[in-house]
Amino acid sequence: MRVAETPGGPQAVRSPLALASPRRGKPPRHLADLTHEERVAAVAQMGEPAFRATQLSMHYFGHLTDDPADMSDLPARIREARRWPRCCPHW
Repeated sequence: MRVAETPGGPQAVRSPLALASPRRGKPPRHLADLTHEERVAAVAQMGEPAFRATQLSMHYFGHLTDDPADMSDLPARIREARRWPRCCPHW
């Protein structure tokens, strides 16, 4: 609200409502958003063998874990690097 001077004294005047929300970009894609083929392509793009996509899927969808430290069948270099931003942006 703002205050406007009127002949009768100051009076509160409502500002018009902004009904249109600002447009935002799309959120980053998550592992759960990708098909198996897209997961294979994302993993290959990172220089890893295609079977890593199956390993990630098994952990995420089967074991319900998203922490690379709990994925013991992934090599330590991958678990420690936490370099899966395209699939799991919160890693």
